[in-house]
Amino acid sequence: MASAEDLKRPKLDPEAIMVKVMQCSEFRELSEAYLSDELLVETNLRVYGHMESCPKCREDFAARRALRSRMREAVAASPEFAIQPAFETRMNARLREEVLKGSGWASVFTSAKMLVPAFAVVLVMVFGGLVGLRMLDSGSLVANANTSLTTFLAETSAKALGSHDNCAVKKLAMWESGNVPMAEAAEQTAQAVAEPIRASFASDVEILHSHDCMFEGKRFSHVIVRRGTHVLSVFFDREGKAKFASDGGGHIVSEREGGMQVASFVAPVGPVFVVSDLTEAENLSTARALSDALRGRDSI
Repeated sequence: MASAEDLKRPKLDPEAIMVKVMQCSEFRELSEAYLSDELLVETNLRVYGHMESCPKCREDFAARRALRSRMREAVAASPEFAIQPAFETRMNARLREEVLKGSGWASVFTSAKMLVPAFAVVLVMVFGGLVGLRMLDSGSLVANANTSLTTFLAETSAKALGSHDNCAVKKLAMWESGNVPMAEAAEQTAQAVAEPIRASFASDVEILHSHDCMFEGKRFSHVIVRRGTHVLSVFFDREGKAKFASDGGGHIVSEREGGMQVASFVAPVGPVFVVSDLTEAENLSTARALSDALRGRDSI
């Protein structure tokens, strides 16, 4: 039973005791986690209680929250960080491939479980400025671009990349030997590719070979050139000319895949793909030089 003296003492609020325990230094350490809703309920109460009693920390917290909100709004409104159609198409295609590898809902669940973390990592890298997967220069595709063309470029870019590795890289010694003859038409195509690259960048552009090749059912006219220490492949999709030759308008799509750069555009001669291990800016500039040179030509 409480004594008369105990009854006269003011009751202590346990939450108030917790607030007193938290110092400003501890609040500063926890405030970012509080903003991200990463703390336990008990710790959230302590942080909130400290702000109630400390005007300086409350003001600092309000400034941090406003800054984070402005950054989020700026990223959301920036076209540079928008999810591009080519990227979305590629992710959808891969998701379908993973699902079709198995059967039933277990397969779907497993595929989604594997792809979601990977997709999240890519998003973090994109928003951090670490991935160069975006549409570049003044001729870039906009969000309302022709969907079928965008899908076609995304899917065919993957085949062009595979053909570059399979034909240009793995058979490089054969092309370097000079023992494989070129047809006259193929040689003319190679010259049409090499001349604007030489004119725009360097005179040490060497034609290694030009020919037609197949990769995963897609036929390309393939020109292989060496620019300095870099090997470039330029692919012309003759089959896509009839359908897409009038749709491109000089727009260039730039992607990075497997450590390689792939720039694609549609010219009067048809869809063109430039694949190399150059930097994104250099590969894009090469594609732009070719696009300008091919603008008035409906055949090569």
